[in-house]
Amino acid sequence: MWPFDRSNHVIRLGREGVERWGRHGMGWLRHDAEVVESPDSAALGLAIKTLLARATKDSKHPLSRDLDLVAESAWMPVITLDVGVTVLTHAETERYARHRIADVYGSGQARGGEGWDVYLDYRIGERGGLAYALEKTVKATVLNAAEQATGRRSRSLQPGYAWGQVQLQRQLPKRGWWVWFELDRTIVGHHVRGRVLALNAGAARPRDAAQVLRLVRAEAARHGLDASLPITVSGWSGSDFVPAARLPDSLSTAFVAGPNAAARTDAQAHVLEGSAT
Repeated sequence: MWPFDRSNHVIRLGREGVERWGRHGMGWLRHDAEVVESPDSAALGLAIKTLLARATKDSKHPLSRDLDLVAESAWMPVITLDVGVTVLTHAETERYARHRIADVYGSGQARGGEGWDVYLDYRIGERGGLAYALEKTVKATVLNAAEQATGRRSRSLQPGYAWGQVQLQRQLPKRGWWVWFELDRTIVGHHVRGRVLALNAGAARPRDAAQVLRLVRAEAARHGLDASLPITVSGWSGSDFVPAARLPDSLSTAFVAGPNAAARTDAQAHVLEGSAT
């Protein structure tokens, strides 16, 4: 669906800020960040332009041509599709997805937008899948801002949840719970062999292992699933989740930045503080 594996640079698009990341060894390293001042496409576009304008002058971490834009669910919401035993065509699944997205998030025109673009992660014949939605106004603003700042088109614009799943696929259990941190929220999903069977796309960010366990237990009870399955807590940076006590045996962590995520991110603190002023 998206060209996940070849990129060397990504721009993380969050509700509260945008960040520039580059490959570093076996993981990723955050180079810079910029605050998004308000929850609208104009503020997002301005933050992207400001961040990438600095990036074009960064001789230590120069931008490559294969720039990907990775949008968190604040901008590119995700929903589950439960089609049951009915075998739907791609067109029928898309119509169902659009109905579900409009029911949950509205028409996409409430703020003067032009509706939604819909992207499916669904295999014909399966009981369910995922659908991602992107307001057309947001899409145009993001792509135009990146192109104006760099002088070239971005290689892709893709959902952060799907991107993170691919980056961490070898570390996620074949059957279990995945707790994925975004800048302003958490996505809690139940996975079986890489497919998402249950999802809470708007959970609060847990501060410790006890809160993670409560989140999972609540979702398990809501869907009638097993809360005792392995749980993987993950995100972009190790600083997203720093529990004070020893983790329970059922809980593990994995971060996009790699095994030394917290140390490498903290080393960039001066860059981030300077960019937020």
